[in-house]
Amino acid sequence: MVDADLLCRVGQSLFGERWQTDLSVLLGVNSRTMRRWASGQNETPPWLHERLVALINERQTALSDVLSHLTAKSSPDEGVRGSSSSGDIER
Repeated sequence: MVDADLLCRVGQSLFGERWQTDLSVLLGVNSRTMRRWASGQNETPPWLHERLVALINERQTALSDVLSHLTAKSSPDEGVRGSSSSGDIER
């Protein structure tokens, strides 16, 4: 079983501060159900642990792939090109 604190940490790590709706959609559960789990009002189902582990692994794999591409395309002499005073990133 996943306790409420761990569920909140996982949700925020995957989706940021407004994680409950995104995670509930991805898991196919009602957003009210997710809020009840997150508050500790209802216990989480047994299948949730395995599904969260799978989601974290998928995200980690995707981020590792993106990081590999970014680091392969950058060179030490590039500096900080693409930054602007407004903080926007050129694409």
